[in-house]
Amino acid sequence: MSSGKVGKKSRQYEKTGGFNQANQDFDKLVEDLGGTPPKSQGNGIGSTKLPDDTSISVRPDITTDKPTIQIDILTQVATD
Repeated sequence: MSSGKVGKKSRQYEKTGGFNQANQDFDKLVEDLGGTPPKSQGNGIGSTKLPDDTSISVRPDITTDKPTIQIDILTQVATD
């Protein structure tokens, strides 16, 4: 097998609460998982990286009023 390539998978979950709750959940996740302090990207968007290079962000959605916490976990996919 060769070294592999990076792949992504996604799962979606819904939770009650608005943008304030999403920000609290985001801050708790970052703290619990040892991430660096989040950076504001403007327009309510915050992001950071975790020690394993996972990126995590929170953002509002003004069209649906459903905020999003996005976690991008990089995985190695084995190739022949």
